[in-house]
Amino acid sequence: MSDTRRLDGQVAIVTGGAQGLGRRIALALAEAGAKIVIGDIQDASDTVQDIRSGDGQALSLIADTSQPEDDDKLVNYALTEYGRLDCMPWPAVSCNLRDLSIKVEI
Repeated sequence: MSDTRRLDGQVAIVTGGAQGLGRRIALALAEAGAKIVIGDIQDASDTVQDIRSGDGQALSLIADTSQPEDDDKLVNYALTEYGRLDCMPWPAVSCNLRDLSIKVEI
């Protein structure tokens, strides 16, 4: 029987992944097998390193998700690096989900 909680091959953007709830979400998704793209106004290299040390895949980008152009950069980065986007838990406080949701429907 396969584990239906596995996310192998899935790609997730996690905002605010440098610390706190965003970091915990990024680590949990990576442990479940997802490839992680972190967008944060802070350096998230510690989270990326922790994911990679557990044989996970992760990238990060300095991004202010309250700015629509940074949202675009984050989505395009995920699509360019991993070729897909499957989920976007968005724990960062401010973002432009209305604009982003239109762009992600592909």
